[in-house]
Amino acid sequence: MAEEDIRASGIPFSLSFSGSGFLGLYQVGVVQSLLELAPELLRSACKVYGTSAGSLIAAAAVYDLKEFFFASAEEARKSILGRLSPRCSPLASIRAFLQRTLPENSHQVALGRLHVSLTRVVDGQNIMVSEFSSKEELIQRYVGGGFTGLQPVPNLEEAMITVFPFTGELDICPRDCPDIFFCFQILNSSIQISVENLCRISYALLPPRSMVSPPYFFSRGYQDTVLFLYRNG
Repeated sequence: MAEEDIRASGIPFSLSFSGSGFLGLYQVGVVQSLLELAPELLRSACKVYGTSAGSLIAAAAVYDLKEFFFASAEEARKSILGRLSPRCSPLASIRAFLQRTLPENSHQVALGRLHVSLTRVVDGQNIMVSEFSSKEELIQRYVGGGFTGLQPVPNLEEAMITVFPFTGELDICPRDCPDIFFCFQILNSSIQISVENLCRISYALLPPRSMVSPPYFFSRGYQDTVLFLYRNG
């Protein structure tokens, strides 16, 4: 959805962070870019959705944890290894940071604004949860939603900016731009069929080799967000 449309109309809008696996740093780059270039988008989003790893990014965005995003940005920019190296899971780093920094009443603060996509074990249905009994439950909830809903979009009529680490028909995502391409629907999302996307899917499922470093994914998320903001005024 166009940023200029949101500003002009004043209609409520939401942010949606997809499941991303080991490509979580792509979404960190997206939020860092928004913090630097369009912080009002983060502040004014009435709801922030996340599934799987994307729910951790959504939680950090809801609580305005700027220090986390700036620290991650600095780490990614100065070194291809270190704390965010392929040998150290970025998701574990994000989760540990949230555990240290979220207030004990974070589950109450998040009420109604943070929405986490989950898979209900009983019947395998995808559900949205926005109420949490404790801080620990809020952090633990990031597991599992990606199995039934890769991109949390609960209402097609809801104005929403979608963030996705794979090329597809989303708002902020990589743009491979082949002359001819095909997309297929999977787990509530549209993914382009390309060699680049196949590589991204493999990186999301398994830690990338050192030759494809985490700073690359962070930088790509940052740059794709810059492009989104430029195209939409």
